[in-house]
Amino acid sequence: MGVALLLPGFGPAAPGELDVAGAGDGPAAVEVPAETATAPPDSEVPSAEPTDVPTSDDPFGFPLTRQLLLDTAVEHLDPAHEHLPAETSNRQGGGNGTAASVGTKLGWTIPGADGEGMVQVAVTEAGYVEGEYAFESFAGTFGCVSREVCTEQPGPDGTVYVAEADAETGMALGIVYERADGSLVGIAVNALFGNNSVTPVSNVDITVDQAIAFVTDPDLQVAPPEAADDYEDPAQRIIDEAVTATEGAAAGPAE
Repeated sequence: MGVALLLPGFGPAAPGELDVAGAGDGPAAVEVPAETATAPPDSEVPSAEPTDVPTSDDPFGFPLTRQLLLDTAVEHLDPAHEHLPAETSNRQGGGNGTAASVGTKLGWTIPGADGEGMVQVAVTEAGYVEGEYAFESFAGTFGCVSREVCTEQPGPDGTVYVAEADAETGMALGIVYERADGSLVGIAVNALFGNNSVTPVSNVDITVDQAIAFVTDPDLQVAPPEAADDYEDPAQRIIDEAVTATEGAAAGPAE
């Protein structure tokens, strides 16, 4: 049985790998020739394909994966959906050349109370740990700077690493799950969302058991339409996406 964590209010969280801000306005509309603008009466117009490339509507990239991270967090950590946000507003992560890491920082609030805590979550593509220092780069965000410093326990298809609380960074709970396919899932809990607030939330009532259930959820993955397998050059996909997102951050939020 897990024990609820009452977080007294630590310092600001450690920064993620990549903090992407909003982008500017999208491109101007393109006029469509009359003969292609109207579909045949009995045909259906296909919807736009999902993409990991930031747009004016979604300046952060990987929208399907970020939404899956949020939905899975709500399912396991906040089933009444009283504390977590309705949508994601940032993206953390990067890549190691062929496999992407996608994460987001989620605010945790208590209705009617001041302060905002943070739940940082992330997932990678399969084979991510094959990169040099890939495990340490990902897991360090969640308190496991190496496998040796965290407590190991078996998971359903891999190994769960539980980090100790870190008063210096304010992390009260950190867990990383290494799957047999070389993908990673992580979660870190902090009483203060330093990007959004100067006041910590009075508590983030998330148990270790809940956090482990989150990271070991078998459906949690980089969404297939956004995965590297859908691109001719996966490495260039990651580079281009990161550059586009960074340029969007430099341009500032859309008005």
